[in-house]
Amino acid sequence: MTAKANIAIIGGGIAGLSAAWALQNKGARVTLFEAGEVGQGCSYKAAGMITPISETHFGEEKLLKLFLNSLALYPEFVKNIEKASGLEVDFHQTGSLLVAIDPDDEKELQRLYDYQKELDLPTTWLTKEEVLTQVPFLSPNIQAGIRAHKELFLSNRKLIRALKQALQNNGATILENQKVEDLWIENQQCKGVVCADQKQTFEQVVICSGLQNQFPSLPHDVLPALHPVKGQALCLKTKGPYQFDMAVRSIHRYPVYLVPRSDGHLVVGATMEDMGYDETVTAGAMMDLLYGTWRIFPASYEFPVVETWAGLRPATNDHKPVIGPTRIKALSCALGLYRHGFLLAPMVGKLIAEVL
Repeated sequence: MTAKANIAIIGGGIAGLSAAWALQNKGARVTLFEAGEVGQGCSYKAAGMITPISETHFGEEKLLKLFLNSLALYPEFVKNIEKASGLEVDFHQTGSLLVAIDPDDEKELQRLYDYQKELDLPTTWLTKEEVLTQVPFLSPNIQAGIRAHKELFLSNRKLIRALKQALQNNGATILENQKVEDLWIENQQCKGVVCADQKQTFEQVVICSGLQNQFPSLPHDVLPALHPVKGQALCLKTKGPYQFDMAVRSIHRYPVYLVPRSDGHLVVGATMEDMGYDETVTAGAMMDLLYGTWRIFPASYEFPVVETWAGLRPATNDHKPVIGPTRIKALSCALGLYRHGFLLAPMVGKLIAEVL
């Protein structure tokens, strides 16, 4: 990447914004194309958890290393964005708590904790009494917990707004409601983009458009195949003394996570459904989420439901992200971030900047 390189980013979700931010900080002239409004797609419907330790899965050690590296970048990432934008993102470094609601849950939690210790991850096993000391309004039926002290959470919507503002303050061009119809490719090299039937020249193009990654001139096997994984979620408004200072989740029989906001809102998510491109909010999903919430947090029964939504996570067949160059010269991508878009945001920018 040359100084003041002219670079196009396709997609204005968290991946595109993070890539644009990192490239701009390297001195590039960035133009970001978004078919709708920046941050109003899948990124708007996230919860903002940065919890790679709690989300550890067996057999994903290589991915975990990537996730932990991104976690380490987050405090500086947020600090710089808040400074450049003049906006705060409701960022918390108070960790997360996994809880077991019954004996079967506790067995599964113990199995996860043993695996975390095998990987030398910084977690602490908590007895029932220790859990209820830390969060006294959780259910007295809770059996045990795992505390991951170094995990983070933030407002996804505020981070999106701050990234957009920071980019604009530093001179990036953000084109909303500007769909890139095609790529301009000659001799296996990307020369730019086609928008409104007009070719626009760029030295590099980065595709971060999630499920909207089809371009007529691009061979079908250049980009990874993606499919949507539906996630339904909701937001409650807490009342009284029920203020969380950490993210709380149950992972087994009643899988649910609770992510607080400083204004008293509580994001509850999220289902995992292979339903194609259906974004319908269903009664069954809401019932499951609310029941799971009630099982670990009984006071939620009285809270008003502020908002419900469904989003589509862009996933590869093996659920692993694809970040880096393609076989087409001057064309890179950050795609298939699945459930990890916000977790990987700093790393996406870092890797794309290094590639270019």
